[in-house]
Amino acid sequence: MLFDELSFAARQLQMELRLTGVGRVRVDFMWEAIVCEFDGMIKYARGLSGVDAQEVLQREKLSEDAFRLHSYCVARITWADLDRPDELKRKLRLAGVPGRRYS
Repeated sequence: MLFDELSFAARQLQMELRLTGVGRVRVDFMWEAIVCEFDGMIKYARGLSGVDAQEVLQREKLSEDAFRLHSYCVARITWADLDRPDELKRKLRLAGVPGRRYS
């Protein structure tokens, strides 16, 4: 996976968290107190996801607020980020994603 190629530490996949105010949330990737969500823009296209784009955006905002209240940092990546590995690495480093530790 690209995270490995970019020398990031092992992450947890599809972690389920319980957040005050929003309930259960499943995150795509997680490192300690850093949550990384992989978002496709298709979910914002009206009717394509089966949920109104405004509702999708509102849920995301509430979830991000809840992550912050629980002291999580949130990084969001998209398909476009995968085409620019150097920029992706910079974005995740700025979010605090740890590098791989070598023994």
